[in-house]
Amino acid sequence: MDAWSGRRLRLAIVFVNYGPYHLARARAVLRLPELDPYFVELASVEAKYPWRAEKGCLGERLLTLRDGTYEDSAPRALGKDLIGVLSGLRPHVVALAGYSEAPMRSAAKWARCFAAAVVMMGDSTEADHHRLPWRELAKRMWLRRYADAAFVAGQASRDYFAKLGIHPERISVGYDVVDNDFFVRRCGELRTVGHNAQLKAGLPERYFLYVGRFASEKNLPFLLRAYRRYRELRKDPWDLVMVGDGPQKSELLQLARTEGLEGVRWAGFKQFDELPAYYAFADCFILPSVLEPWGLVVNEAMAAGLPVLVSRRCGCVGDLVRTGENGYSFNPDNAGELTTLMVHMSEQSRAQRQAMGDSSRKLIARWSPEFWADSMAVAARTALDASRTKRTARPQ
Repeated sequence: MDAWSGRRLRLAIVFVNYGPYHLARARAVLRLPELDPYFVELASVEAKYPWRAEKGCLGERLLTLRDGTYEDSAPRALGKDLIGVLSGLRPHVVALAGYSEAPMRSAAKWARCFAAAVVMMGDSTEADHHRLPWRELAKRMWLRRYADAAFVAGQASRDYFAKLGIHPERISVGYDVVDNDFFVRRCGELRTVGHNAQLKAGLPERYFLYVGRFASEKNLPFLLRAYRRYRELRKDPWDLVMVGDGPQKSELLQLARTEGLEGVRWAGFKQFDELPAYYAFADCFILPSVLEPWGLVVNEAMAAGLPVLVSRRCGCVGDLVRTGENGYSFNPDNAGELTTLMVHMSEQSRAQRQAMGDSSRKLIARWSPEFWADSMAVAARTALDASRTKRTARPQ
């Protein structure tokens, strides 16, 4: 009898930390009758992404290895703890968030020893880092040995994982999603309140919006320079609202002061439930990254009904951005191109931008937590079949 015939397929989904994105996906997985899921996080907090998340919704299904910050935990000890948890659960399938973290590799080795299948989750693309041939060869060899299937973000990730040796028929798409309904509902409520809610949030009348970390890969000095030129070209320029924090903050503030840049609002880091206030009243969203495997903030902005301007080096571009329909893509090395698009967007009528925002909302509707859960189920079944085939073909 197949593992999922007559009884539920036991699945362990392992992330470094379960934040708001992961919780929405996990709740969707819990609604699938064919799965018996457990959610394992290596640590309760991740310093790089200090999200506040209400994890009680997962109850005893959530297993936390360390009550503390992941960066302060010893990888070898976490690996031993993870193996202990998996030995107790004995899942049919283990879904792992990548292979770069040592505990994830330990879990893959455990799965091989105990006849569990492995789904490798990730959103890496060939273009998101400089790829060294010897390192790519090592990845292919490792994935061939330990990964039975993959669950990836979109087409760019699918192409990359196929190049790493995973057969395209064993790759499921839909890994990078957000809780669309939350942004649709909350932004709608705020817009119903209208101008008073916008004033309460301290937001300008018209503005471009950036949400994300202040780090070098986000290409924010480029954004500020493109915006400065935009202000020179417009008599009534929109403001630029920057939501986030990170290691580059002081550099960005200094750049804005040095260049006498007006119209920039520094909102600081915001928790997940605070973000709709910024999306709800924005006129256009911008993500200028030079290294971005996907760009979940684009999902959020589209669910909020915004036109988007997205760097061509963001992995989501090929799947989510339709030129002239819901936004535009641009070369993140060409500030003039972004400036031209900013001018173009601010010259559109409100009705034209609304139509683009409506297209964004329609395009992103498919990329939902329910899509994530269904794709995960397919990946788990595919991995189990592939694992059995491997074991059958292996010399005794």
